[in-house]
Amino acid sequence: MRKVTLPVIAAAALALFNTDPRAEKSMNDSGSSADARYLWPVFPPDGWFHNLESGRKVGVQIMTPRPTDSDALIYVVASLKKKDLEVSIAESHVNMRQSAPSTKITKMPEVARKNGQAAFQPYRYETPGAQQQPLEYVAFGEARYSDGKMFKLTVTLTGNDPRAIEKYRALYWAFLAAH
Repeated sequence: MRKVTLPVIAAAALALFNTDPRAEKSMNDSGSSADARYLWPVFPPDGWFHNLESGRKVGVQIMTPRPTDSDALIYVVASLKKKDLEVSIAESHVNMRQSAPSTKITKMPEVARKNGQAAFQPYRYETPGAQQQPLEYVAFGEARYSDGKMFKLTVTLTGNDPRAIEKYRALYWAFLAAH
C-alpha cells in the first residue's frame, strides 16, 4: 500500500481551493449573525502553522512561524462584502486613528494576485512607542465565489517586535500574491 504524505494532501487541497474556493461560515463567541465570519481557504506559508485554537476563539484564521510562542503572526478575516472596499479601508484607518492617534498609515504598492482576482491594497500601520503591535501590515482585498458572492478579505502581519515583522514582510507579500 502506498503512503500518502502530507505534502501530497496539501497540494491536492490547494489545487481544489484555488479552482473553486468555498468559505466556511464561523461565528464569534457572541454567536450573533452580525458577527459572522468566514474561514477563507488559505494555506500557511512554508514552515508556518495554523493556530486553530486561538483562531476559533476570535473568529479569524491565525498562522504563526512556530506552533507556540511566535514573534509574528498573519491573520485573515473574511466577511461578506457589504460596502465598497475603499469605504472599508477608510473606516479601518479612522478606527486605528481613534484607538492610537499617533499611528502613521502609509499606502504600500498593490500586490497582484496569482488567482486573477483584484490586487490586494496593503498599508503599513506604524505606532511608535506602542507596547503591543507597534508595526503592522494590513492588506485589504475582495474575492468572488463561483456563485457570485463577494467577500472582503483583511490580511494582517502583526506582532510585538517590529524587527520580526520586517523579517517576515517578503513572506507576507508572497502569501498575499498566492491568495
